[in-house]
Amino acid sequence: MRALASNEAVEPVLLFLALHNDYNVITELNDMSLRSMATTNFRNVIGYFEKCNMDGCEKQDAVDSHLLHLVLKGLHNENEVC
Repeated sequence: MRALASNEAVEPVLLFLALHNDYNVITELNDMSLRSMATTNFRNVIGYFEKCNMDGCEKQDAVDSHLLHLVLKGLHNENEVC
């Protein structure tokens, strides 16, 4: 495994895997520190995704297939209801 150079892009599938992993940590674990880091990473991945070099159709598909799905599931998660 190697680090990415500053001009290299992360494959979208890796971004999606990171988002799904972060979602599971946020919703399934009780450790506030881990959940906080997963939340921060979730936001950072979305920020990176926004800036990556995908065409409009790919970005729209990613939003529809992954981002909205995870956000809506999170809104209905009983662990996060106060």
